[in-house]
Amino acid sequence: MRRVWLAAVLVLAACGVEQQPKGGGIEGDGALARALRAASEETGVPVELLAVRGWQASRFAAQPLDEGHGEGRRGVLGMSPAAFERAAALAQVTPDALAADVTLELKGYARLLAELRASPDWPGWAAAAVVASGVDGLSDTFAPAREELLLGLAGGVEVQLGDGERLTVHPVELGFEVLSSAAQALTPPAPGEYPAMGWYAANPNNYLAGRPAAPRYVVIHDMEGSFWGSVSWFQQANPYQASAHYMIRSSDGYIVQMVGEANTSWHAGNDYYSRASIGIEHEGYASAPSTWFTEAMYQSSARLVCAIARKYGIPVDSQHIIGHFQIPNPSVLASSAAPGTLAQTQATPYNYGGISNHFDPGRGGTGWRWDYYLGLVKGCVDAANGVTAGSGSIACQGAVCWATATLKLNNDSKPVYLLKQNLVLLGHLGPGAGKSTRFDAATKDAVSALQRAASLGESGTLDASTATALKTALLAKSYSNVPSADVEYGQTSANVTTLQSALTRLGFSVPATGYYGDLTRQAVLDFQTRQKVPGGDGAVCGSMTRMALAAALARGLGQ
Repeated sequence: MRRVWLAAVLVLAACGVEQQPKGGGIEGDGALARALRAASEETGVPVELLAVRGWQASRFAAQPLDEGHGEGRRGVLGMSPAAFERAAALAQVTPDALAADVTLELKGYARLLAELRASPDWPGWAAAAVVASGVDGLSDTFAPAREELLLGLAGGVEVQLGDGERLTVHPVELGFEVLSSAAQALTPPAPGEYPAMGWYAANPNNYLAGRPAAPRYVVIHDMEGSFWGSVSWFQQANPYQASAHYMIRSSDGYIVQMVGEANTSWHAGNDYYSRASIGIEHEGYASAPSTWFTEAMYQSSARLVCAIARKYGIPVDSQHIIGHFQIPNPSVLASSAAPGTLAQTQATPYNYGGISNHFDPGRGGTGWRWDYYLGLVKGCVDAANGVTAGSGSIACQGAVCWATATLKLNNDSKPVYLLKQNLVLLGHLGPGAGKSTRFDAATKDAVSALQRAASLGESGTLDASTATALKTALLAKSYSNVPSADVEYGQTSANVTTLQSALTRLGFSVPATGYYGDLTRQAVLDFQTRQKVPGGDGAVCGSMTRMALAAALARGLGQ
């Protein structure tokens, strides 16, 4: 089996010398802090170990397991079913009673670790915790799972619970150096390059060799479980045949790859999308985004998606970099239907999320910071392409919208796209040259033509005086054939009727009902796709779409 082995290495300060646990203790006087101290005092298990394990396993909030991830772990300490049964027996209660009381669970778990540990040093305690999670010593995830726990002990943890309790776990002195694969997250790659990562091959039962064409989408998931438990689950021939291409850890953004990009990972609950996409799983739970979806995770994931997007030419927008919750449910919609918009997934949630109606990484788009995340990816792609956004913005007056200063050669942004549509509308730029957000040489020539017509210096840069000339030229035209304001899915208005008539004239036939429903949304999306409107998802006919419509109608496109 091919392996890129970047897992952590433990180097003992003195070979053969046992390092006794020396911790910094915990700070806090809430119910959890008292329960941790009581379990530690009764059993001798270091209180820091109990606290860090509970935080890493569940953020001290047991979660229901998502179908398809099947780790089978129970409680806030992430025990395997067998370990949970044993912990209950050691606590002299039933498993259900153990699950219902975190104080009992901590005591039962601590007694279990005291029974499992092979040596009283930190590696011995950490190994016992990993075994209690169901990972045996022969598994290739055993060492890195143990080392993640040791890293947490070495770094300390700030715990913030849902009820407001705060708990500080002070760093411990391990007595040996910890060198970790997590260090790769601290050394970002050059923009557009793949980050360093580990390799843990998924079971061949869980993916298909090859794919019919290059990926068109990236699908964002959350694990609804822990990092190494999910990796282990995909290494097994699990009953759902589930897997993912990449897995990303919450604490530090560490990445492992499990399926090669040239192969089809079964992750979408929709065969068409599984074959057409790359799936990325993120550690944590959609119900607790603020504690699991960390800045380190966002940054690491964005760098990975940046590299994927550049490699395959995948647009950085909400119709190509999507959540699992956007994938059509093939029992309701056509498998190859467009990804659901936020409005659609909120209005008809059971139409999306694949065959099992999953909602990760957050139902209806909540939880995951989509605008921020896509901005990170876009910024990385731009940096890799050597372009900058420029300082341009967008202004509107009635039906007409235009780009404002300053935009110049090699800028890449949404205002550049709008500027190009303005220039197409005025006849300074050919229609085919308007379908991008890049300020290229043709755009520079078109701006120079606008400046020449307005008796301005021909710099080819959209500065303040050129923006004024652009506004004057645009306002001199009539816009009765396009909506006079933004319209969106679910609205009923005269502007929607105008939109429907414009779409029909351009070859995207839709009844002029005045209601912005599914037919209009699909027609808008088809038009946005043809014109490459950035961020177009069919749900909103905004300023750039309206000006693209006006430009297309002015140039007779589609008639």
